[in-house]
Amino acid sequence: MVYCLNCGSMIDEYDSGYYARSMNCIPCYNRKQTEVSARSCTRCGRSIRADEAKNHKGSLLCSFCFSEMQRIERIVRCSLCKKEIKEWEEKFKMPNGDLICKKCNEERTGKFAPKLCSMCKKPSALKFMDENGDALCMVCAQNSPSARAQMRAEAVPRISSIFSKIRHLLH
Repeated sequence: MVYCLNCGSMIDEYDSGYYARSMNCIPCYNRKQTEVSARSCTRCGRSIRADEAKNHKGSLLCSFCFSEMQRIERIVRCSLCKKEIKEWEEKFKMPNGDLICKKCNEERTGKFAPKLCSMCKKPSALKFMDENGDALCMVCAQNSPSARAQMRAEAVPRISSIFSKIRHLLH
């Protein structure tokens, strides 16, 4: 009778693969193979099988850490107050492309803010912002290159929606 070197269980003599498996029973041999191919998660250090490891920016992660990293990457932060902006909250885009929260937008240009342009200091209806998040009146916004880019970006969808309505009426 032959025995497994790891667990000591008895192996039938007709098992022809016993010596090819380094004198281990089938369960011990399979366990050893998985341990050899196991990797550790680079974030939490947990041992994971190589076929279960997920590659994220060059590092191997377990499924939990991989989903956590994807969640963290989806978090949007206000560029002025650095607070997290939830998916359901209203976001406002600055001329440089950064997003700000509703509170910061209202403080800078909203109904509770003083209606003074940050450049000319004249009272007006404010609806434009420069790169720093300061409110601008229409005249100063037209003179500012970044605010002009913002106005052009806002004008294109309006024009296309007008054309689509006209096309819809004609057909």
